[in-house]
Amino acid sequence: MASAALSTVRGKAAPRVEALVYARRARAHLGDERCWSDLDLSERHLHRAEQDKDESEPE
Repeated sequence: MASAALSTVRGKAAPRVEALVYARRARAHLGDERCWSDLDLSERHLHRAEQDKDESEPE
């Protein structure tokens, strides 16, 4: 289900939403190498969300 959600939101949703879905998919892959890959992707999207937030804040 998480993979289907990713294919739907990838590139269309806010980075935090994509991070959440990657984290959910990682949870489904506990004990598997794919878990670490999904956690890494989740972290990247969260970092991107923080950068977007910092850039959009008024000076």
